[in-house]
Amino acid sequence: MSTTHALEEQSRLNAAIEAEEMNLFAILKPSLKQDGNRWCCLYGEDLQFGIAGFGDTPRTAIWNW
Repeated sequence: MSTTHALEEQSRLNAAIEAEEMNLFAILKPSLKQDGNRWCCLYGEDLQFGIAGFGDTPRTAIWNW
C-alpha cells in the first residue's frame, strides 16, 4: 500500500469517526454555552453531576465533551 493511499484511508476513517461523534451530540443534545472567553458543552444539570467539555470554540468544546 502506498503512503498516499494510506493517508487517504486514514482521512476517510477520521471523517467517519468525527461524523459519529457529531451524531452522538445531535442525539443527546447537550447544552452549548459561552463561559467567559471559552465554550462549555454540558450534558446534565450541572458540572458536578454532568459530563462537560470546554474549548476556545464551540467545535472544540464539543470535541472535548
